[in-house]
Amino acid sequence: MNLSGCGFSHIEDSTTEGSKSKRPNQPGVKQKMKKALLASVAISAVSATAAQAVPTLQASASLNGYTYEIYLDGAGGLGGLPGNAWTFAQAQAAASANGGYLATIKSQEEQDLIAGLIASIVDKPDPAWFWLGGTDSGSEGTWTWTEDGSNDVFWTGGKYGSAAGYENWDRGLLEPNGFGAENHLAINSLSNSWEWIDVNAHLPIYGAVIEYVPEPGTVGLIGLGLLGLGAAARRRKAA
Repeated sequence: MNLSGCGFSHIEDSTTEGSKSKRPNQPGVKQKMKKALLASVAISAVSATAAQAVPTLQASASLNGYTYEIYLDGAGGLGGLPGNAWTFAQAQAAASANGGYLATIKSQEEQDLIAGLIASIVDKPDPAWFWLGGTDSGSEGTWTWTEDGSNDVFWTGGKYGSAAGYENWDRGLLEPNGFGAENHLAINSLSNSWEWIDVNAHLPIYGAVIEYVPEPGTVGLIGLGLLGLGAAARRRKAA
């Protein structure tokens, strides 16, 4: 994946491309894996007896003026201590406290950037999920981007539905499948293409993607740059 020009900032790299392996694509196997992981994380969370460190910043990058930060527990994947995880509300609060929000992914360009950041810090065979800013809690089966305030709809109709915007569901799992009151969105490191899954909001998972809007000055500079390009194009045409 080419991240040149995207402001890629590698903070911690614990893997190499050669160490990554593909996961099974059979829907039955993947569904069982997801259920087993859900049970494992739930049991770990209940067994926690003391507060542990929360997920920390591992990598960041910028695209079109927006900044994306990847947070993950220090132990990596689902192998960390129970306290090293966030429910949706905890991830949401952490994003807000940092001045951002849980990320939206509305284009392949954004998906590729975020997937590249996650790939730089997660060993592919290790299970790690990352909260995103999508939900169907307002209307079952209608998925919207709520955390950025846009309420843009990107999927309607549940697991047999259709796209209303950019989406990257793990269709091998028939996502969004609504298993176990799963009304919030996460990106899944177990899939071959960093696909999306629906997750129960109360389930602690071990990562989050936080997005930040451009500073006003940055927006102005981008606008001036576009105006300059337009003026230059008009001059060339006139000549």
